[in-house]
Order: sequence, then C-alpha cells, then structure tokens
Amino acid sequence: MNNAGKTTREKLLFAAIDLFSEKGYEATTVEEIAASVGMKGPNVYNYFKGKKGLVDAIDTLFKESYKEKMKLKECYAEPIQNAEDLKRFSMKTIRYTLNDEITRKLRRIATMEQYKSDYFRGKVASNQHSNIIQFFTGLMARLMEQGKIKKCDPHILALMYAAPVSQLIQIYDREPQRKREILKTAEAYVDLFIDTYFIKEQ
Repeated sequence: MNNAGKTTREKLLFAAIDLFSEKGYEATTVEEIAASVGMKGPNVYNYFKGKKGLVDAIDTLFKESYKEKMKLKECYAEPIQNAEDLKRFSMKTIRYTLNDEITRKLRRIATMEQYKSDYFRGKVASNQHSNIIQFFTGLMARLMEQGKIKKCDPHILALMYAAPVSQLIQIYDREPQRKREILKTAEAYVDLFIDTYFIKEQ
C-alpha cells in the first residue's frame, strides 16, 4: 500500500494488513512488520500491544472505513423502504466488498486463520454470517409488516437472500478475473429475489 501522507501508526497498520494477508497472522512477526516500514521491532510496542493490538486496531479501521465509504448511519436499514432501495443498497454493498482493497485483504486473513484461531473463527462467523443475517432478518421482518414482501419466516428469507451472494464473493476471492461476471450474476439474483418475494403494487 502507498504510505504517502500516513502517520507511523497507520504505516504499521497497513504493513500488518499486507503481511498478514500474504503470510498469515501466525507466520508474521512483529519484527517483520516493523522492518517493512523502516523501524526496529520493539518500537511497534510504542503504538500497539503486539500483534493482537494490531489486529484489534485493524478491526476498528475496517468498521470505520466501511461506514465512511458506504455512508452508513448506525441504523442503516431505514432508507430501505422498497424493492428499488434494496437493490441499490445490495449492489452498492457487493461492489464495495469486491473492490475495497482493505476489505479483500481482511477477508483473506480471516479465511486463512479461521482454522487456527478462535479469534479469527469468531470474526468470520460474525462478519461473514451472523451480522449479515441479523441485519437482513430485521429488514425482511420490517418489510413484511409494511406489506412490501410476502409473509414467511424472515430469518429463512434472510438466509435465502444473503447466502448466494456470499457464495459469489467467495468465488471472486478465488477467481478475481471473473468480477464482471460475478457482478452481473449478483444483479440478476437480486432482480429474481425481488420479482419472487416483493408484492406487486396494484
């Protein structure tokens, strides 16, 4: 990553993201992270409590970056009032997920480390599943109450909506050259979901 204009703390954070995504968390040392920005290992502890402190700071950076770039409020379900809103939000989120460099690298780190670490396993479970399903379950329930979509189990409907998109993102992570195809398929899927479950206005 380009370090121009970054503070020392930021340089260390982005160096850690790069190295963790290339070598893995366990295989990367504090000394390597420091050396990549021209520092000695012990100096890292002036900014972070070791590798775990770096990971915690990276997690905070990800959340702040996501909210800023997606221009989200704390309760960001409110703008989604109809099918057009859902499609706009969904496609914006999918494009962000595929295009944002930090997000892609963090997803790679978590995917690699989830089989070695309870911490990363928890991050994958929450960021790539439970948080998403919780959000869409609440959204589907609200749209049902408003008579916008067919009544059924909102949790099951949330799973049905989110799971195929998650699969497409995993394909992209393995085959990034297929991005255009994946975006086209994702949009076709969102259109099919809307056509199937939204109640047509009379």
